[in-house]
Amino acid sequence: MVSEFVPTVPPPPTSSPETFHFDAWRFDARGGRLVGTDGEVSLRPKTAGVLRELLVRAGEVVTKHDLIDAVWGPGGSGDDALAVCVNELRRALGDDRRHPRFIATAHRRGYRFVATLVDPQGARGVPAQLLVGRAGELDTLRGWRNGDGGSRRNVGIVMGELGIGKSALVRAFVDEVRTAGGAWVGEGQCLERTGVGDPYHPFLEALGGVCAGPRGARAREVLASHAPSWLAQLTGAAGETRAAELRSGTAGPSRGRMLREFVAALAELGAESPVLLVCEDLHAGDRASLDLLSALAQRGAPTGVLVLGTARTDEAGTSARGVDLPERIGGLRDTGYLALGPLDAMSARRLLADRGEAQQLDDDEIAALMRRTGGNPLYLGLLADSPAAVTVGGPAAEPAIPEGLRRVVERRIGALAAADRRLLETASVSGVEFSAAAIATVDAPESEPEIDERLARLARGHGLLRELEPAGWPDGTVTARYGFTHSLHRDVLYERLGGARRVLAHRRVGERLAAAFATRPGPAAAAIARHFDRGRDAANAAAWFAHAADTALGRQVPVVALEHSDRALELLDTVRGAADGESTYVDPRTVALEARLRVTRVAAAILAEGVASDRAAEEAAALEVVSARIEDSSALGRIGYVLWSVAFMRGDVRAATRPLERLVAAAAHGDDDGLRLQTANAEAVTTLALGDPVGAREHLERARAVDSPEVRRRLAGAYQDSGVLLRSFAALDEWLLGSTDAARGNAEDALRLARAGSRPDGLAQALSALALVHQLLGDTATVRALAEELRALAEANEFARWRSAARVMIGWTMIEDAPADAAEAIRSGLAEPESVGDGIWAPYHLALLVEAETAAGRIDAAAEVADRAIGLAEASGEVWYLAELTRMRAGLAFAAARESANGRRGRLEREADDLLERSLEIARDQGAHVLELRTLATIAARDLERRGPGRWLRERSGA
Repeated sequence: MVSEFVPTVPPPPTSSPETFHFDAWRFDARGGRLVGTDGEVSLRPKTAGVLRELLVRAGEVVTKHDLIDAVWGPGGSGDDALAVCVNELRRALGDDRRHPRFIATAHRRGYRFVATLVDPQGARGVPAQLLVGRAGELDTLRGWRNGDGGSRRNVGIVMGELGIGKSALVRAFVDEVRTAGGAWVGEGQCLERTGVGDPYHPFLEALGGVCAGPRGARAREVLASHAPSWLAQLTGAAGETRAAELRSGTAGPSRGRMLREFVAALAELGAESPVLLVCEDLHAGDRASLDLLSALAQRGAPTGVLVLGTARTDEAGTSARGVDLPERIGGLRDTGYLALGPLDAMSARRLLADRGEAQQLDDDEIAALMRRTGGNPLYLGLLADSPAAVTVGGPAAEPAIPEGLRRVVERRIGALAAADRRLLETASVSGVEFSAAAIATVDAPESEPEIDERLARLARGHGLLRELEPAGWPDGTVTARYGFTHSLHRDVLYERLGGARRVLAHRRVGERLAAAFATRPGPAAAAIARHFDRGRDAANAAAWFAHAADTALGRQVPVVALEHSDRALELLDTVRGAADGESTYVDPRTVALEARLRVTRVAAAILAEGVASDRAAEEAAALEVVSARIEDSSALGRIGYVLWSVAFMRGDVRAATRPLERLVAAAAHGDDDGLRLQTANAEAVTTLALGDPVGAREHLERARAVDSPEVRRRLAGAYQDSGVLLRSFAALDEWLLGSTDAARGNAEDALRLARAGSRPDGLAQALSALALVHQLLGDTATVRALAEELRALAEANEFARWRSAARVMIGWTMIEDAPADAAEAIRSGLAEPESVGDGIWAPYHLALLVEAETAAGRIDAAAEVADRAIGLAEASGEVWYLAELTRMRAGLAFAAARESANGRRGRLEREADDLLERSLEIARDQGAHVLELRTLATIAARDLERRGPGRWLRERSGA
């Protein structure tokens, strides 16, 4: 027997909205129906009227006088009756008068609705263009109704997850049809109830709406003549007496008869005007309604009729009745299915702008909202209402979830079986994405394949998960991977975990991942570290944060390396504090880990802020302190290499010899070819900078003896590329010794090696070395090309020092054509925040400025720079280019003499002669043959100038 349904006749059309959405609630102003996550809440008509007036003027204070006039009529009631209605609304909504989320009291004035209306598109008369991000979908519905391009459908279903905007889309379409006029329009909704539900409920409600519309009388006539069984259920439309007569004549109609009458009535109505019937929430539909819809889809609805439904796909496959709508309804080509996807970032911004939110949010905050909500419009709106929920923080951040949104998600989670909920709660500790193998070790009694099967079922049926590509781990494990549809689902599940269970789960997941990635920690180090940290295992967390810091440094992200190492050092303090007590024992493993972290921090500080920065000096000093507690020769070697690097790169070559001695001693006591290569490189470059290219060649030969691809691979995480360094400094050394072809060959080998697989800093080193060699050889075009590439690389990777070097080299290539501009360009490069004018190689780069200023005819300026460079070289011990600087200074003295009076000229010429003698002495002492030849050429030129060509030739020929 069909149960009786008495629809409420809606009020006459007005310009106000018919449906309001806020938090997890929907209020239908026509029928006074308030529907929440737990179903419909009963409201008295006056209470519903008060809510409608507050919603229409949401955000404004509505005075008591205005509310009473609108709901009861002028003078119709007093404040007490209004207060009763407001209290009923607060109870229904779960609102707190002292901390209102929905209805706030304006003292002695009235009330204000303070929650944000989530779905402004649901209002009648809202222009279609305001339906954000759904223009194409709206066109699809128009095509279903109008038959454009063969797209006409008799039955259409809009599908998508909760909050994706199904109702907003359908509402905009219905409003458009109503505004155009001339159509029969009725709307109904399936109610989520236990049991079989009221048969045909949404269709009865829709037909009731048609009968209550502008041409309701004619609609009732059609039903009376063609569908009396349906009219009999519509007491509000047929009248009580007429309904009773119809029921007596149609007692117990079969489903077949109900279908035939329904089709006949639609055919008659459709012959007069187009018919649009809307049935929302079909995932909760009663069996009879779904059978009717299926029959319409299979047989085809009458011409001119569109039955439009909405359904939540996340519950379609596993609802209480096991309904899979596409399979359940089926249909021929006249049935359309439209799946709504998430909004993109641009549409999300427009949606929030319509709500007055977007102008307060920057791009990072919009991106954070998109990450958490997956572009779900409902979730976007609810989350944007809570400033604390908008975060751009790191993975450790756990921003608040608005209560209304929490209830929406909790309801979905609550519908799962207890075992499934527990499994997903465990999975939530891994983040938004997780692997079956990682969570199988936590607390599940099932095997990994069984867990994988359950997760796959959840991904197919509930919409909370999505299946990802499987992953392979270094230990050979191949595991299925899944992701939560929205990070909000994961956040709520994570909060459901009790404290002790959460800590244990993190620790177990960390242990499983640590075992899997033990041989290759890099890709997962940070995630594993956070698991141990949250699992309160400080020792393992510190070790894995150290792995994460090394990984970040290897990827040239020094700021992240410093953050990870900061946390590791904090955790080591915890470990030491727990172990201290009365014992004086110092765990060498803890000391070794701290030393490793300090090494990483020095290298990261150099990359982040420059070797001359206070940060680099502070980190080096901290490393020096911890080195006093180290006994392992290999660890001491690494420390010595880093401390040598800092001192040497800062340009204090003499100071660099002290950590170099410790480095040499550590290498001699160990059997580490990598350390030997680094040590030989350090000895070579230090010896070279100190002005001994012959001794440097011996160290370079020792370095070549241990250099190999395998050794370089093991040193790949070091701050500098040892293979590139070896060849770069060999190039400079060979040039000083007069072997220009060997110099060029070594520099080209360094560049080939860097291009083949070095990190960006190694490539920068090689480009700089090759440019230096070609500059010393006077090859302007090659220097220009190399320097331009170096500048682009430096700018892309934010290498300030290499950018400075590139700009100086580019300036040098301009000397021949525009010497004044060249000098300005070189000065600009030397003025960079981290400049090659400071630290190691500063005297050489200043020499390029001397050359430019000399070519520009600014002798005094050139002399000032040359004096500065000579003083810097003598003070620091970096004297490899001192002979050349002294020769250049002699040339400037000669140039000044030419412009001076006789008395001063003689003094300047004698000064120049002394400088040339000094330059020759330095070059010969160092064994720098190429610099010796340059000085001899200058002496010869000076001799030629002084004696004149004729006398000079006679003296040289012995005539």
